[in-house]
Amino acid sequence: MAVTFMTDTKIGSNTGSSSTSLSSESDLEERHAVGEQWVRNLFAEDDSDDSVFAGFQAAWKERDFVERLTMDFRGIGGASVLHPPEANPGMYFDQFWTGEMWQQLVDETNRYADQERRRNPPPPSAPIWMPVATDEMRALLVVLRHGHSASAVKKRLLAGDKLIKIRWFVDFLNDQFQAVYVPYGKYTVDESMVKFKGRLEFRQYLPAKPTKWGVKVWVLAESDTGYLSKFQVYTGRAPGGQERGLTHRVVTDLVDHLYGQYTQVYFDNFYTSPDLLTYLHARQVYACGTVRANRKNLPTALLPKNVNLQRHEFKVAQKDELSFVVWQDTKPVCVLSNFHDPTAMGAVSRRVRLGGGAQQVAVPAVVADYQKYMKGVDLMDQMVGYYIIQHRSKKWWRRIFHYLMMASAYNAYVVARDTNPEMVATEWPNFQDFLEEIVLWLVGEVRSRRDPAANPRPAPGAGRHDIVKMYEKKRTCIECSMSAAAGERRGTTKHGCQQCQQPVHLECVSTHFHRLFNL
Repeated sequence: MAVTFMTDTKIGSNTGSSSTSLSSESDLEERHAVGEQWVRNLFAEDDSDDSVFAGFQAAWKERDFVERLTMDFRGIGGASVLHPPEANPGMYFDQFWTGEMWQQLVDETNRYADQERRRNPPPPSAPIWMPVATDEMRALLVVLRHGHSASAVKKRLLAGDKLIKIRWFVDFLNDQFQAVYVPYGKYTVDESMVKFKGRLEFRQYLPAKPTKWGVKVWVLAESDTGYLSKFQVYTGRAPGGQERGLTHRVVTDLVDHLYGQYTQVYFDNFYTSPDLLTYLHARQVYACGTVRANRKNLPTALLPKNVNLQRHEFKVAQKDELSFVVWQDTKPVCVLSNFHDPTAMGAVSRRVRLGGGAQQVAVPAVVADYQKYMKGVDLMDQMVGYYIIQHRSKKWWRRIFHYLMMASAYNAYVVARDTNPEMVATEWPNFQDFLEEIVLWLVGEVRSRRDPAANPRPAPGAGRHDIVKMYEKKRTCIECSMSAAAGERRGTTKHGCQQCQQPVHLECVSTHFHRLFNL
């Protein structure tokens, strides 16, 4: 007696979460029909010798593959709020940094300042402290002496949490990132690094990363855009150990809200294992990644040490929902998937050894898709790394704060491109242009407050000087031109001083004011 049925057949309801309910009555009827067919197949007799109990295979096979039929993504991708074409970058940024967040920062900063001044009374000559207002906090962010984020009450509630100083901030942004925008079904899981070289219990060293020392952040990002959808700050080994291992816990924590949606998740060989991919497949999450040859339950006959492949040659094996490929690139590459058809083919670009140039090489689809979609976190890291605020500080949490602030700005850019692509392509074709507009939006009309006693004389040339976007094309900054040495690169900008009618780089605004007012 033997039983055959398709390996991708699902029975009954989803097991991931309540959000995975069937979308329509027709889906429900289809599921019941599939379930009945599965039961009939289970007890059907077949006298042929080569029949198999497909779906419960005892070993990997290298031929007679069972066709894979993948389900379409069941989520609804895109922005949750559609902005009008005239929306500016600040409006997109405000979706993540809402009024609730700014008020929390203001309240905690003022509370902490009062606490510190009572504990260590300042000398009479010290500047007079004035409570921070919301508009000032927006302009200065947390570049304040008394910037703070965790109250004493929260410290008691979160005792033992190593992220106590920023826990509310981390949780708030995680919720906003998932609420404002839903990626279109393809994700990347990887680690990101926040640079920090000071003393810290959970500081990490990753020699393969551009930023080698710092705080590790586990990231779930959209493969095509790099949108940061969900993240976890790694603070070391969890107490009591982990039943299935660190990488299993990290991946399942990041994708648990995707159960039942048939999303595709890509990760590298640090995470991939047959057990993890089987676990995710049972929860309707498709996964694919390179895999280390020493992982358990891989096809022994196809491991690199047991095969001798020529360049660009490959071998494929299948077991239940899993497909395994070993492909000879400059060195053997092993890839594992729980949804790819083992017979499907794709192509990758490889450099020609003689004469240069590139050529298209035929490879299994699992290899081509992995190369195409395993880029989301690297793209996010690249864009955030270009413009992240590099304030030197012994306080590690400020580094994470600035990292997440810049990630929020980039997420806002992704949302803007998704909502109003034509407007973005015209007004802010580069992330830098978009970011400059966010800076101006946050600063608004705020000007620094000075102690009258410390500045009794009026400043020469005093008057209003506004930095605004003035030019369609970038021009050389007047301050950079005056200060740059021979041969040194001068900054360019679309912004300028409205009163002086001169282009002024945003990084040179303070220099411009100091020169005008002889400060």
